Amino acid sequence: MSRVLAAIATVLWILPLQAQTSGPPGIQGVDSDSASPFMKIKGIVETENPLGGMFKIWSLRSFVAKSDGATTHQLYVTVAYSSPGGRKRFNGASDGSLTPLKLTPINSESHAACTKKAFAFGCRYTEDFGIEVSAAALRTHAAGGYSLNITSKRGDVMVIVISPRQIAAQLETAQKCLVVVRRQNAAASGERGPQLLDRSRLGFKASEITDEIAAKTGLPKGPGIVVFEVAPGSIAERSGLKARDRIMAVAGCGPSMDSQAAMKKCIAQKDAYIGMVVDRGGTLTTVGLKLYAQEP
Repeated sequence: MSRVLAAIATVLWILPLQAQTSGPPGIQGVDSDSASPFMKIKGIVETENPLGGMFKIWSLRSFVAKSDGATTHQLYVTVAYSSPGGRKRFNGASDGSLTPLKLTPINSESHAACTKKAFAFGCRYTEDFGIEVSAAALRTHAAGGYSLNITSKRGDVMVIVISPRQIAAQLETAQKCLVVVRRQNAAASGERGPQLLDRSRLGFKASEITDEIAAKTGLPKGPGIVVFEVAPGSIAERSGLKARDRIMAVAGCGPSMDSQAAMKKCIAQKDAYIGMVVDRGGTLTTVGLKLYAQEP
């Protein structure tokens, strides 16, 4: 029971930190202290607390440079566990492709008055660490989640999955911050800032795969929304969307997309970036449409 209460207390302590914001108006979860060279984005918190196992808290943190908009992403992880053999010391991470990722220990502590003699299950430890992840990897895994394998010096292995909702929210907020940075820098230099593009001019037409669409494209009927026209020079074409692509999901709008009306509603809610997972000839890929452009 004491372990469960400690876990709950940790969550209650961390969640208010995620809600704090002093960033640009209208953008939640952003800390933009005037003395800092970065806009700091605090992402959605996920937790896992298996009975008798390791308690985990993780969220994405992003840093958008105010000077040029350069953006980096980090998975911030807190783990709490009991161990008779001492601290685990997590020090390695990789993704599903076995690509090594940089892990940085941030904090490590043990509970006061905890001794191996006092508790048969061992002392209680807490570790915090950050793992660098790229925007490209987040976009690639926007639909199904990004799974990371994390290892310790003692040989322990655990898996943490950055969920689709965490990825969608972080990329969307990062794009909003980038727009603010560009506007502020443009204003300082006397130039025009990025302008919001008309969603009706994204430059592609798509529909549920009806008998008529299937006959025109040669695609079999099935899930998704098929793109049957991409206008030359349009946002869609510049972003890499192609005719015959089958849009399977839009980041932040559920695990699948089977209705043209639902897709239009989803796009209308986007402020800066539309991340799409498309089936292109049997291979899933990610296409991102930016709703802002730097106009001359």
